[in-house]
Amino acid sequence: QILTYGQDRILDHEASQKHDIVVRIYGQDWDIMHEKASEIEAVIGRIAGVTDTEIERLVTEPIIEIEVDPSRADEFGIKPGDVRRAAATLFSGIEVGSLFEEQKVFDVVVWGTPDTRNSVTDVEQLLIDRPGGGHVRLEEVADVRIAPSVTSIKHEAVARTLDVGASVVGRGVEDVADDIEERLGVINFPTEHHAEIPAAYLERAEGQDRFFAFQIAAAIAIFLLLQAAVGSWRLAISTSLTLPLALTGGLVAGLMAGGTLSIGSYLGLFAVFMLAARNAIGIVNHAQHLEAA
Repeated sequence: QILTYGQDRILDHEASQKHDIVVRIYGQDWDIMHEKASEIEAVIGRIAGVTDTEIERLVTEPIIEIEVDPSRADEFGIKPGDVRRAAATLFSGIEVGSLFEEQKVFDVVVWGTPDTRNSVTDVEQLLIDRPGGGHVRLEEVADVRIAPSVTSIKHEAVARTLDVGASVVGRGVEDVADDIEERLGVINFPTEHHAEIPAAYLERAEGQDRFFAFQIAAAIAIFLLLQAAVGSWRLAISTSLTLPLALTGGLVAGLMAGGTLSIGSYLGLFAVFMLAARNAIGIVNHAQHLEAA
């Protein structure tokens, strides 16, 4: 799939909006990080208001993994570095010279054929030169196996990261974050591994609280302006009760689009609400004018 830069940024933003709060694990060892992610998921899942906990899924692909056994290599007088260089030559190639043709320079690289590189059996039969002469097969000094490898590794602060996300229902995100940080304090992490809640999620929660407070204040201001325009509390209240109907179409469209409303969606609904209030004032004033006439 080919994406433009803008489309890629939108997908990243949508992914970040999937969870209300995230615990980010930092480290180097994937096995340890996954173990701690499972532990964190179980711990925060018991916190009041936390639902739909989820560990970030990592996409992997199978690769041929070669692990040199130093003791076995030493029996044949071979250094582990020699084994690694031979394996690297088979898979990555080694430059052995240059070819000059029509004032152009081409690198000459020697490496294994595709069939050999893709076969565990053929890789095991790779011959390693012995210092005193002769050869030894790769399988005699190393373990060759198929292993999963992560295709995309995210880094932050010079460390690998793995996220544990969750949704928050019935409580404030800040209150839940305080409980999570308290629970994280009792989890033991090995050296070079730790977990924390990214500041961006806390800032987003604070921004949402401020935004909703602004909405409430704006609704009160609209109601007071409506009363001042029509000159009647009764008409202002009855008109205000009809204004939410103007948002029905926008809410239905949001549900059809996936049920997720962003800050931009809320701003759009607020603009529709303002237009509906303006039209309502015009209709009431016109009715009052006709009644007076």
